[in-house]
Amino acid sequence: MFGRIFIVVDKPLLPEDERTGTNLDNLDPNAQPYCYYLFPQNVLDYPLDKNGKFRWALVKEQYRDDQDPFAKDEGVQDRYRLWRPGKYNVYDHNGYEIKAGDTGIQNVPIVILDNEEGDKWEGQSLIRDIAYLDRATFNNWSRLDVIVNEQTFSQLIFPIEGLPPEIITDKNLREKYLTLAVNRILLYSASAAATPGFISPDASQA
Repeated sequence: MFGRIFIVVDKPLLPEDERTGTNLDNLDPNAQPYCYYLFPQNVLDYPLDKNGKFRWALVKEQYRDDQDPFAKDEGVQDRYRLWRPGKYNVYDHNGYEIKAGDTGIQNVPIVILDNEEGDKWEGQSLIRDIAYLDRATFNNWSRLDVIVNEQTFSQLIFPIEGLPPEIITDKNLREKYLTLAVNRILLYSASAAATPGFISPDASQA
């Protein structure tokens, strides 16, 4: 659908007290690498070198602080992770750093996966050719639904002199009593010598 997504490839590090100082040795040999994908709207900024590798990447993440079951639940919040070769920094939605650390590898651990090869900054979506037709169909059906809903109910016409005076002078009462279904009551002068009744909208518009 997107044409391009981003895949983070990572592997857990050894506990800090077991690390030797070299990036390769710090990786936990008993842990399996893992991957997760990022949608394009969550990858906010990134430059690529001449070989197509990331120089750095700024990613928006969603998280929920659920460490303490008795603490107030703040819900799902946004935070931002800046990946750099060998390092990462995490910032809250106000831009304050809340975490930083080493990744153990001297590359940004993100790879690009395109549906079809496009240019440097964009992949070709599988639904690209049909998406505008789907949108047009959706819009047409939406318009027809509005016409049907608005024209299902006839509109009431009523002589304005026949209404209690307080309805005319009180705005709240006017809004309460002069509304019928999805349409307003149409008022006319009693001098027109017409009886109250319902008029139907022109069905030929549909």
